[in-house]
Amino acid sequence: MSTRTSNLVAGTALLSLSVAVIALSRSFPKGRPGVPGPSFFPNLIAGALALLSMLLIVRTYLAADREDQPEATDPHCQQGSSRLVVATIAASLAYVAFVDRIGFMVTTFAFIAALLALYRIGTWLKITVISALVTSSVYVVFARLLMVQLPAGILM
Repeated sequence: MSTRTSNLVAGTALLSLSVAVIALSRSFPKGRPGVPGPSFFPNLIAGALALLSMLLIVRTYLAADREDQPEATDPHCQQGSSRLVVATIAASLAYVAFVDRIGFMVTTFAFIAALLALYRIGTWLKITVISALVTSSVYVVFARLLMVQLPAGILM
């Protein structure tokens, strides 16, 4: 797959993902004036992702020829990396689909662990520790400090 095709596929997929996140976050409780609700940060991140995705698509279309776009040299951008992109998008969609039913803590831990394992980031012990630390840190910041109501699910 050429770099041009990869950029167009990635830009389109990420733009679609950001639109899906914005659409799904509309069902989150609304915040009060001056106090952002649970949909604020997903919308902020999805909006930034949408803008960057559109920039990538436009930049790819406006490129005069293939020489304007350097070939990927990163080992993660080699043949077969499109499977990682598809798997990451699938994991993200699964996260969005199950976070309300299963709950923030369990779903976030599983999502982070799945991505770390997918990208082969260390041993299972390292993956477990990182997933637990990130999940608990995000929970403390949003649920305790910012008082954002996170999906309770089956454990809370």
